[in-house]
Amino acid sequence: FVKEAGCNKMICICRKQMCYICKQPVDSSYDHFYGEKVIKNKCPMYTDENIVHTTAVEAA
Repeated sequence: FVKEAGCNKMICICRKQMCYICKQPVDSSYDHFYGEKVIKNKCPMYTDENIVHTTAVEAA
């Protein structure tokens, strides 16, 4: 799937939750993510989708 807008916490129709950035499963809390202040070993809550997708295409 491709995220077009919103936060990086993805919820599938089967109710499983995952991080859009690292593709790892996450729980119902938002502890996996950081907000405005960068926190090591956590993924950002929000990202610019255009940058994320461009980076993924260039890496492929």
